[in-house]
Amino acid sequence: MPSDEDYVNKSSEDGVIIYKMGAEFEFNWILKLTKKDLENLTLEGNNSFTKEGKRIYPIDTLIFLTDEEFNVKGIVTIPDYSNINGKTCGHYKIIEIPGAIEKKVLSKYIRGMYLDKDF
Repeated sequence: MPSDEDYVNKSSEDGVIIYKMGAEFEFNWILKLTKKDLENLTLEGNNSFTKEGKRIYPIDTLIFLTDEEFNVKGIVTIPDYSNINGKTCGHYKIIEIPGAIEKKVLSKYIRGMYLDKDF
């Protein structure tokens, strides 16, 4: 039988004990990319992305594409991705690029959800 020490990583900086069981994944319902990654978007075909960490995205489901400040840049689907060597690589397809007013409203909503800012 494994001991508690087999499941514990101790952080000496803040004294927090983190229990780890199974695989570590982050569930993402938006695709947040850097401004550099967003420079070469194409409306035709698939765009690619690479993110640090093991992430899980909904497949073939509409999600928001944002920059690092959670400004909405588009509505996309992710047809495929894989988790290899601590990175998540995949493709996304732009379904719609909202107008300026829609982007402003959606961005405010997303920031309220992810940054605990007032709507």
